Amino acid sequence: MVNPRAVFDASVVLAVLQQEKGAQEAAPHLRRAAVSAVNLSEVAGKLIDAGVTPADARGLLEGLGLVVVDFDQQAAHDAAQLRQVRGAQSLSLGDRACLALARSLRLTAYTMDRFWEQTAAEAGIEIRIIRR
Repeated sequence: MVNPRAVFDASVVLAVLQQEKGAQEAAPHLRRAAVSAVNLSEVAGKLIDAGVTPADARGLLEGLGLVVVDFDQQAAHDAAQLRQVRGAQSLSLGDRACLALARSLRLTAYTMDRFWEQTAAEAGIEIRIIRR
């Protein structure tokens, strides 16, 4: 496995794919970014919702070269534990999966979501918001 240098949230992967504002900040880390399998599923689902075939969605995502990390039993408990952190009750499972992965790998989590700031700070997780 490639040693990842960052963790990407689903919103960041979608921003890169759709060349949205802020994507240029994440793009240099693309081939060295980890993503939880939960977040990968979120992105694939959004692509399918937009009319991309499942096979094409898979091909697009595989082409990015992301390091996909399984959401196993330990990851499930790590994400659940984040619910104790102030502000985390408003975070989705995907949000918490990304933050938990970043914490376990000791890497910065990249996101588009400003509302992560309080929870990440309380949990000691470094984040970078790529679009303000």
